[in-house]
Amino acid sequence: MIAFLSAILAQIFLQPFTLFLTFASFNRNLDPDNIVAPLLGMLGDVVSVVAIFVASIIVRRIPFEENWFLTLSILSVIILAKVKTKRRRKRKKRDMFPLRYRFNCIVKQSIGVLYLCGILGVFSGLILHYKEKALLLIPGLLILVPQVIAKSGSIGGIFGARFSSGMHLGFISPFRINRYLLDHLLAAAGFWIAISPVAAFVTYIGALVTGVAIPSLITLLYISGFTLFVIVFSSFVLDFILASLSYRIGMDPSNVVIPLITSLGDIIGIFTLMYAISLFTSIG
Repeated sequence: MIAFLSAILAQIFLQPFTLFLTFASFNRNLDPDNIVAPLLGMLGDVVSVVAIFVASIIVRRIPFEENWFLTLSILSVIILAKVKTKRRRKRKKRDMFPLRYRFNCIVKQSIGVLYLCGILGVFSGLILHYKEKALLLIPGLLILVPQVIAKSGSIGGIFGARFSSGMHLGFISPFRINRYLLDHLLAAAGFWIAISPVAAFVTYIGALVTGVAIPSLITLLYISGFTLFVIVFSSFVLDFILASLSYRIGMDPSNVVIPLITSLGDIIGIFTLMYAISLFTSIG
């Protein structure tokens, strides 16, 4: 019930915010592919945590039983089926939207990907759990963990959105290297140079303010630089492969790339961060 209710609470806010952010950035001559994914990823984490907290309070105070959850699940399926039927009846031949933008196609292509992302999300948590005792030896490094996760999702989301749009607009072809791809490779290098020192400085200042143990600033620069180098360029390569593969097999990359790269980026980011910490500090 907590999962069910928190998902509803989060979407009540996130869906309108996504639409607003898309239209606002486009109307100001900004590319939504550069704006929506990173901001929504950052805000989505905060909203989801708050939604889980609120949902847990509600569920604890109301005596839900398992049969209520079953009833709600059945009702949800019935409502979705009726909405789909009504949409199908109202659809006209002059429908301006291609098939890939319709409700049933979006759900059909996305639902399996989202289930897979849920499974992949467990692995990043397992890596952190395995290294928990080592991290507590230098607790200031814990400040770096959410930054790495956020950066991997944001960077992967930007390239995922741009490659998906590029496929649809004909700027790039599946598994073909051209000027469009090379320009984005330069952008990836720019991301790495720009955000690596910022992540190190924020971590160092945060540790000083909270009074927890932290390695030297030079060590933090090595750790963040190495970790974000792997994150940025692995996200770039994976985004291109996922966008090319999904487009080649007839799936909309917009339904596949961003959720998958976010989950894979979490795993790559946490694993690389743990390796970098063991490489540049005395923590094994």
